[in-house]
Amino acid sequence: MAGPFHRRVLSSQNKDYLTGNCVTCSSLMKWPRGLGEFRCIICDTINDLAPLEARDGSDPQSAKERISLRHTEELVQDSLRGYLVKKLCKNTRQAESSSEYGHRDSFSEAPTLRPNLSAPSSGGSFPVRGKSRAGSVGQQEDIFSIFRPVHNYMVSCFKSFKTISSSFPSRGPRSSTTAILSSKQTDRSPGSGDGESSSTPHPPWSSPSIDWEELHNWYAVVTNPAESWPVVCAEIAQRPDYANPIEADLRMVEQYVLQAQARLRRALMKMTENILKRPGGKITTPQELRFFLILIENPLLHSDSQDWDESRCARTGQAPGTRNGIPTTGPLSGRHSRIIKRIIGLISNLPAELYGKLTVWWSEYEADRFIKTKELIFGFLTYRLLRQEAKRREQDVSFVGSLVPSGRTSAAPMDGIASRRSRSSKAAPKPDVYADDWQIKATTRVLSLLFEANNPYSPNQRGNTTSWTGEAGGWRPSVVKGRFLPMSDFYSSVVDSIDLVEDFTGWERRARRFSFCQYPFLMSIWAKTQILEYDTRRQMEGYAREAFFNEIMNGRQANRFLALNIRRDCLVEDSLKAVGESLGSATDDAKKPLRVRFKGEEGIDGGGLRKEWFLLLVREVFSPDMGLFIYDEDSKYCYFNPYSFENTDQFFLVGAVLGLAIYNSIILDVPLPPFVFRKLLSVAPNTTQRNQLTHVRRPIRYGLEDLAQYRPQLARGLKRLLEYDGDVEKTFCADFTIDVQKYDTTVRVPLCKGGETRPVTNANRQEYVDLYTHYLLDTAVGRQFEPFRRGFYNVCSGNAFSLFRPEEVELLIRGSDEPLDVATLRGVAEYENWSSQRPDGVDPQVGWFWEVFGEASPNDQRKLLLFVTGSDRLPAAGASCMPIRLACLGDDCERFPVARTCFNLLSLWRYSSKEKLRSMLWRAVYESEGFGLK
Repeated sequence: MAGPFHRRVLSSQNKDYLTGNCVTCSSLMKWPRGLGEFRCIICDTINDLAPLEARDGSDPQSAKERISLRHTEELVQDSLRGYLVKKLCKNTRQAESSSEYGHRDSFSEAPTLRPNLSAPSSGGSFPVRGKSRAGSVGQQEDIFSIFRPVHNYMVSCFKSFKTISSSFPSRGPRSSTTAILSSKQTDRSPGSGDGESSSTPHPPWSSPSIDWEELHNWYAVVTNPAESWPVVCAEIAQRPDYANPIEADLRMVEQYVLQAQARLRRALMKMTENILKRPGGKITTPQELRFFLILIENPLLHSDSQDWDESRCARTGQAPGTRNGIPTTGPLSGRHSRIIKRIIGLISNLPAELYGKLTVWWSEYEADRFIKTKELIFGFLTYRLLRQEAKRREQDVSFVGSLVPSGRTSAAPMDGIASRRSRSSKAAPKPDVYADDWQIKATTRVLSLLFEANNPYSPNQRGNTTSWTGEAGGWRPSVVKGRFLPMSDFYSSVVDSIDLVEDFTGWERRARRFSFCQYPFLMSIWAKTQILEYDTRRQMEGYAREAFFNEIMNGRQANRFLALNIRRDCLVEDSLKAVGESLGSATDDAKKPLRVRFKGEEGIDGGGLRKEWFLLLVREVFSPDMGLFIYDEDSKYCYFNPYSFENTDQFFLVGAVLGLAIYNSIILDVPLPPFVFRKLLSVAPNTTQRNQLTHVRRPIRYGLEDLAQYRPQLARGLKRLLEYDGDVEKTFCADFTIDVQKYDTTVRVPLCKGGETRPVTNANRQEYVDLYTHYLLDTAVGRQFEPFRRGFYNVCSGNAFSLFRPEEVELLIRGSDEPLDVATLRGVAEYENWSSQRPDGVDPQVGWFWEVFGEASPNDQRKLLLFVTGSDRLPAAGASCMPIRLACLGDDCERFPVARTCFNLLSLWRYSSKEKLRSMLWRAVYESEGFGLK
């Protein structure tokens, strides 16, 4: 990762120049030696090589001043009061030129914000209306002057990022009203901030220490200063010199105030952009990180904020969210993208030591604030990708250049055609434009920090990273919730639409500096599955090709498939032998396409026999009678049996079978608790590639939430131990040992050295629970887990597999256990041999089938899905990725429906009634098993 200029200043060949990286876009720049700053030609950022205040002679102490909410509120109130007194009171109005109010008729008749005032007197009226150029200029100057003091104060606050980063310090919980009252009672300079003086010692920066309420109140004051004008107007109406203006005059004053508010908003955004364009120095301390957090809270940056004119549109019935047919909110609008891109760029090029600090701060956000921050950054990524795609399409289409020849000679038409053909034949495929977009690269890097902050297992987070309450149930496989958002909320459908194979191959070859495979959390499980299937198909074709050429060169027949000949009554033994031989072969037969044949049966494997073999084998090895795994009655999950009589080769077989299932896209209902997949990925072998930031393999740390997935009752007991208020040592009389059942005997195992003599006390009970959990989930099953791991990664290692997270690997193996969405299955179904291409709604048998499917119980729906597809679970990407094919066999007869699981195909006869179809279908589902040739 390229650092900013202050970390990489290198001497060039010409000693009169220096080189370094821009702090925003990280582009390599060159500038003459001796300069104090340089402008980046890519992003237009001014990079100061030394702190700006140290070079311009300004007082360094001024940068430590803070933005004051109290002073800002006073400026707004004084500005409104002065303007309204000037316009609505007699002694001030008479001294003004009538041209200042010459455009009252140009404003709409929108409802006003003012309160109900007394009726205007007949004698009070504004000057006669008139239109002139001088009046227009005066009107604009009048609008600008309304909040001029507020504008000038904001300019002074936005001179240095240090002023912003030191503002709004937290002082403990107290209401905004209390804060304002207390600050009004404190006599101090306006720039020193509210509350305690600036001499308060700095916190240790374990948190950003921002008073969020005060910050939001300040933004509310400067972005909505017109909100309080009715109150000020009502106050002025009590003055004896109040002019009692007519309704039209008050409406005109309101419009002036609203326009002044809009100008102040634009000024705020311009000041923000300017300070980001030239921060004035480098950000190197945690305190200075607050600068970004404060700017991100600006409500105008977020899509849910409205400008004053949009509010008027909502009140007047105009279409909200659009302007001239163009969206004004959302990712397509690119709203304030010039500001957002600079915030993202500066964060992405921070020193590495500040990344962890920022991640911890984000992980301790309130949920609403975290989601708002994530949506801002995520929306900008979507905007950039859509914009780059639009640019690529514009470049690909050139009607003038390709269809119209220059016409300089008589042969020009033929030359134009020939040149067009030549260009089309020689044109090389264009690389993805996003690979060179610094804004996309910076945004993905910042999103990776947010993803890490949302990760419940992140080591960067302090304390307990889970929120398990000890309640029974609630553990669903394939569902891992983050601290604020499900992990799937970081999936980007726009990223899914890129050329996934090109991105993956470029990442594998290290042919590009940026690839989305470096940030796999942005890819949905569908996209990763496409990459995995491509990689699997590529490997299978490669091994089959190698076998074919070896057959030609050596004159010896070689099998291009991994062929398994299995006896049903010796399923485990035959499978163990065949899989072991394939994994131990020099030709790596396990990577070849799998073909299964049951001895003594006539079935030909087109995919269905392979599915049946996996299902029968998994059912056998995970059976409680086999003794390889121990089941818990409460969770219904199983875990490795630490005292199994079986050879460790059996566990090697189980791991290899799960790897083969992924390799051959087979879904298996494996009752392993979800934390097993996290444990499995934590010991993954190193691949040739590494994903950026978020995909580093870390040692797993077990907690009560992991134990609760497998043994919830035991986890609740340990949690009660941690929460007990009395004397733990006297009440529980426990020591650092654990009693385990080894067949018919109880064995006491020490959890640490000298555990038999070490009592559990209030002081060390957390250590006891940690050691207890670690022993059950890791130490006790080490002899069984190690061969399981080796068997799995002997088949399923590689760069494509490294893209998956633990919950996604679980989905790959187990499939989704979510309730079947029959409507979705019906929507993606395919049909053959019916009266039309879309017979649903035309042929009654098709409608009857879906009605019978939808009316069945969830258990029966699973059985029917198993009958048709060979699996009772949906694929990882959902029901839309598994279309069921319905074929018509012919006219009504007494024969049963026929399923071909190789193709997810169900063939139906034209049964005469819905009841007959129901009867024949369920009899076929419940009374058939195995395969036969038709």
